Amino acid sequence: MTPEEAFALVERHIESGMVADASTLRETKFGFYYHVTSEAYLRSGDMMDMPIGSCGVIVDRITGEVHDLG
Repeated sequence: MTPEEAFALVERHIESGMVADASTLRETKFGFYYHVTSEAYLRSGDMMDMPIGSCGVIVDRITGEVHDLG
């Protein structure tokens, strides 16, 4: 699986109102990590609009499973 294929899976997986950032890619032996944040935070820059938790996802490079991280 390529990072681009993994990112496409992430974009389909995340809930409405959230966005994934392809520039935050961290590639590991397990798979691909991408940071996810809220559209509201990107618009406002207000910490009150930031989601709670680590807000990232990992895509398993073998199975394509997407795992939320908090």
